[in-house]
Amino acid sequence: MFFAFSKILAFLIHPLNWIAILLLAAVFYPKKKLRKKFLWAAIGSFFFFTNPFLINQIFEWWEYPPTAMEEVETTYEVAVILGGYSRPLAYPRDRLHFHKGVDRLSNGMELYFDGKVNRLLLTGSSSRLVGEIISESYTLETYLQKAGFPKEDLMIEGESRNTWQNAVNSMEILQKEYDSIPKVLLITSAFHMKRSIGCFEKAGFDFVPFATDYYQYPRSPGPGSWLLPDAKGFWKWSILIKEWVGVLAYNVMGYN
Repeated sequence: MFFAFSKILAFLIHPLNWIAILLLAAVFYPKKKLRKKFLWAAIGSFFFFTNPFLINQIFEWWEYPPTAMEEVETTYEVAVILGGYSRPLAYPRDRLHFHKGVDRLSNGMELYFDGKVNRLLLTGSSSRLVGEIISESYTLETYLQKAGFPKEDLMIEGESRNTWQNAVNSMEILQKEYDSIPKVLLITSAFHMKRSIGCFEKAGFDFVPFATDYYQYPRSPGPGSWLLPDAKGFWKWSILIKEWVGVLAYNVMGYN
C-alpha cells in the first residue's frame, strides 16, 4: 500500500504538472479576476523551476558531500550498491540500458578493482507500480558475469522495491553470508544518501557513506547559467521534491 501511494504521489508532485494545472485554471476558472492570477502564478512558477542557478544551489546544499577515491583508505569487505540506474524494460530488449545514476555501479566497480572493497552487493528490483516487472539486480548479475566480473565476489538482492527494503533485505543477505556482519561501504546517489543513511542505520548496519551521481555542477561566470531558463530544471526539481517527500514519508513510517 505504501509503495503504491508513493508512486501516485510522485506523479502529483511534479512541478510541470503544477504549471499545467495553473494554466488550465487560467483558461477555464469561472472568475475572470482569479484567472489572471493563475496565469501569473504559472509564469512565475515556470521561471522559478527553470532557473539553473537556483536549483544548482539547492542541490549543493542537499547533496551528501563527495569522498575522493584516494580517501577510501580502509579495504571494506562489502560495498552495498543501491539500484535505480538501469532500465531493464527499455527498447531494444536485447541489451542493458543505463541512465545517469549508473555512477553508483561504475564507482563501486572502480573501488573493487582498486582493491578498496572485496565484494559488491547489488540491491533492488523494480520501481514499477503496474505492468511487467523485471528485477534490476538479477539483470545486472547476468550483465556483469558476461563482462567477466568474478561470480564469487558478487552478491544479489533482487526483491526490494524501495530504500527501506534495500536495507532490510541486504542485512538478511549479509547475515547468511557472514558470521559477523562486516562494516560496509554504502553507495548511492548524493541526493539520495540522507534517506539511505537513515534506513541503513535503522536496519543495524555499520557503514560508511560513499556518494555518487551528483546533480550540482561548478558555477559558470556567464549569465546563461544564472538567468536563462533551462528545461532540465523541471526534471531536477521533480527528483529533489520526490526525495524530500520520501524522507518525510519514511520518517512518518518509522523507516528513518
